[in-house]
Amino acid sequence: MFNDKTNKIYFKLDFIFIFFLTGVPLTEGWKRSIQEIDHSWIAKALFKWSTRGKPELDPTKVTQMWYHPPQPALVTNNLPAVHRYFSRRLLLWMPRKLWQVKLTCPQEDCETKPELTSAGLYPLVRQVFDLDSFYYLATEYLECSGCKRKVISWSQGILNQLDAGHRRQFPVILTHKFAVDRRIVRLLRQRGIGNSSSQLRRKLVEQHNEVWLERVTQYLTDCESFVRASNKGLVSRPSFDRPPPCPQLPNPRVLLSVYCSDVLARLEEVKAAITSTFG
Repeated sequence: MFNDKTNKIYFKLDFIFIFFLTGVPLTEGWKRSIQEIDHSWIAKALFKWSTRGKPELDPTKVTQMWYHPPQPALVTNNLPAVHRYFSRRLLLWMPRKLWQVKLTCPQEDCETKPELTSAGLYPLVRQVFDLDSFYYLATEYLECSGCKRKVISWSQGILNQLDAGHRRQFPVILTHKFAVDRRIVRLLRQRGIGNSSSQLRRKLVEQHNEVWLERVTQYLTDCESFVRASNKGLVSRPSFDRPPPCPQLPNPRVLLSVYCSDVLARLEEVKAAITSTFG
């Protein structure tokens, strides 16, 4: 007969085996900050199971910045999966790993300024407001071996250490609560009577609604063929998942706040332009 210790080991092994079969290798923080329909493809694209049965980032899969979800099939031989129509793309911002750049500690009170090392993934994923949709922004923690502090890779102290070519590849302007793509902020520059933040938001709402309606139409059209086949008795009555609701867009005050952040980030350029013209 097995003793209690052996039974616990076998129970743990059974639990890990079942979890491997039913779960997806995605950290809890990412699960909370990513919509459920994106869990499967992001886990497959970036993660793997560790030897202890825990999800971890697969370094061999970090080969690019942008990751795109699988698209709907041109010919739907199987039931349409809702996640293929409404999934969002992912931006993985890891400049140290992708470009092998040397980054030092940005803290002013750190005397030695050693090179930063990787300290794992940042536990949350930000949702970035784009022209006609949303996308995810993920990054990693960097740790200083001198002061033992951690720095997020998208922080201003890290971005300022990159050269102009790599720095411009980061397309997001971040605030405490919101993340907005830089293309939206460009539309707010040279603001005039017909280019207010409220007017821009109305245009963006129209763009988002149009794209969402196109995806809903495509999804329902693919579902319709299976409904017709079931009415003819060719297949059993299928059940389909409901499309997710159209996401809410930030208010005009958020756009103005992000616009002010963009102006402050370009303050030196503005001063240079003024002095080169009038000084």
